[in-house]
Amino acid sequence: MRKRLYNALNHPETAQSLNNLAVCFTRLGDPHKALEYDFKAYEMLKRIFKDKEHSKIAESLDNLAYSYEQVGDLQKAKEFYLQAYEMRQRLEK
Repeated sequence: MRKRLYNALNHPETAQSLNNLAVCFTRLGDPHKALEYDFKAYEMLKRIFKDKEHSKIAESLDNLAYSYEQVGDLQKAKEFYLQAYEMRQRLEK
């Protein structure tokens, strides 16, 4: 629906839908599938904002970190949480 509504594969609302799917997969007990959808959302947001820093990308980094936590990769989770934190710090300046 959002693909048709926005007539594009690269729209923040479509990325939000991907994130919503990730949340659903987490709740269904499939954290690996959730990670896959969080990564798709992150990649889409990077394309949308042309790799520039943006609060939505920082939020997506947090989502990825949480998904990595859920699959048990705490080192990767820490890396993504740190990236999100550092990006937010730069955005606040």
